[in-house]
Amino acid sequence: MKKKAGARRVFILFLALMLVFTVLPIKAYADGPEESIIILRREGAMLFTRLSYREIPYAKQDGSVSCRRLKVYRPFIQNAPTPLIYNAHYEIGETDERLYDYLERGWTVVSPCEVLAEEAASLAGDDLLFNMAALRYAAALDGVDATRVGVTGSSAGGYTALMLGAFCPGIKAIVADSPITNLYFSLGVYLKSTAAANSAAMSEELKQLISDPKLIYDPAVNAFVVSQLGLLPMPVAAEVAFSYLPVADSLAGSDTALYEFLSPIGHAEEISCPLVINHHTSDVLVPLDQVIRTGLYPGEDALMPEGVSVRLDTKAEGRLGKSFYELLDPAEVRVNHIPLTEAYDGMPYDSAFRININVYDDGPVDPHAGHNSSGSRTDKADAAFFEIIL
Repeated sequence: MKKKAGARRVFILFLALMLVFTVLPIKAYADGPEESIIILRREGAMLFTRLSYREIPYAKQDGSVSCRRLKVYRPFIQNAPTPLIYNAHYEIGETDERLYDYLERGWTVVSPCEVLAEEAASLAGDDLLFNMAALRYAAALDGVDATRVGVTGSSAGGYTALMLGAFCPGIKAIVADSPITNLYFSLGVYLKSTAAANSAAMSEELKQLISDPKLIYDPAVNAFVVSQLGLLPMPVAAEVAFSYLPVADSLAGSDTALYEFLSPIGHAEEISCPLVINHHTSDVLVPLDQVIRTGLYPGEDALMPEGVSVRLDTKAEGRLGKSFYELLDPAEVRVNHIPLTEAYDGMPYDSAFRININVYDDGPVDPHAGHNSSGSRTDKADAAFFEIIL
């Protein structure tokens, strides 16, 4: 009986400690608000980390000042200034494998918080200005080594990461997964064509529901809409269109110079730090052609709905008809073709080249997929790359 009672006391003490660590806040560094202790889990392992929320001001395009929130994750134990990883545009969540990878190495991780449709719609405007302000704020945090800053992002976040690399000095390394590099092609041409193809297959009821974005956030409406989107020729692209068609609409009619200025292709030579770009061949949301034209699957357009092409228009004016790769110095670039039909355990980064473009070959573009049809992760080596550079 005494052994059982002792075991119960140990168990109760353990629960009490978990309550203290996960619920009760502790005092943060002098530069910020209170932090809470949270526990990240992976494959049976636990990682204690500190989380706080910061509201920061930033100047908008119209000259007004607004505020948005950031999430700041810090190592549980910190004895010296740490490298910073800034996750651009999108929020990084506690189930994200990369967060565990970064915090396990003792780094500080910062990302925007609660990226809503309004923020997504201002991707190339106010959202970009906010991310610039957020990165400056994050690099100046107490306990961060501002000389060791890495930026990462995926899709629209990859776009933002590349733009930050062009406009924000001091970044030491960038990883961009499936990045939008050409706003004219990706949003103004391609996304609009996918929206038109999906619209042609929609019922009038569905068209009416999605005409009011606020309705989409009603759970009952959302459940119906999601079920109907699954029947469309490009279902995942239809979901993306809700957030990013407003960006295309806001830029409609813009001249070549503006599209170039607001796109990474307009600043390819200005990104001077080590850079890794990861992209799948099957990506139907951000076609690979705008990053690099590989010619691996020349007949892909036949797989797409009528009026939709994943091919970059080479006749477009200026840089709008060029891939990101074409604007780089070939001597600085390694293109790594990685067939996903084979086991790949290598490090998709060669330090002999400042820029590494990793083409993950999982077959031709898939209209029903998202950023890939294989379900594989291209970010497994991100932390290892940052560790080399930072």
